[in-house]
Amino acid sequence: MKLIPLTLCFFLGVLAFQQRKTLPAIEVFIFIPGLIYGEYISKLSNEHRQAMPRVEFCHQDLQWAWGEVKFRIYHPPHTWYSKQNNRSCVLKIDYFEHSILLTGDIYQSVKHALVQEYGMALNSDILLAPHHGSQTTSSQNFIDHIQPSYVIFSAGMHNRYRHPHRQIVDRFTRRHIHTSSTAVDGAIGFQLYPNKAIQLPISYQQQSKRYWHSSRKQL
Repeated sequence: MKLIPLTLCFFLGVLAFQQRKTLPAIEVFIFIPGLIYGEYISKLSNEHRQAMPRVEFCHQDLQWAWGEVKFRIYHPPHTWYSKQNNRSCVLKIDYFEHSILLTGDIYQSVKHALVQEYGMALNSDILLAPHHGSQTTSSQNFIDHIQPSYVIFSAGMHNRYRHPHRQIVDRFTRRHIHTSSTAVDGAIGFQLYPNKAIQLPISYQQQSKRYWHSSRKQL
């Protein structure tokens, strides 16, 4: 069997990926905690509810596979109820020796609980930084357990919260972790090959650079 790379593309709020060239389009998965989904559909008419596609709620220890790509949800637990950001689905994706951890908007309390329960099992090559890289996220203990080589900050250009926060970016760079932000780079892509080191990401800003882009700030 011929192995082909797993292609990842990070853009604001969504991860898209493709494994097989025969697919008609990139497959996009958006994970919604059951409680949030329940609140959403409760506001819909019966007609619209019946038209909704079947949804698998994310919950702790939910696992499945798509070819050689393995998925596992680490959060939230079945009975979890908290602030909306802390209801985020925490998903780990494994492809041969490579791994990606998506953390949503979780706060420090959930990160601490994940580290206490799973420890080094959270270790991943690529990390989607919690809560857009806000000042209260990504503690040193959390980073020490993830040990990523690459971190992606999902944030809008010129956002009013000034995400990602400079202190958080510096916390990663001091550990020689490569940082990228969708606010600066646009969509950010990786190609993961079995038995090969992960190459530097390719960004939309690099591929579609215009002369006025030279004035953009860098992380």
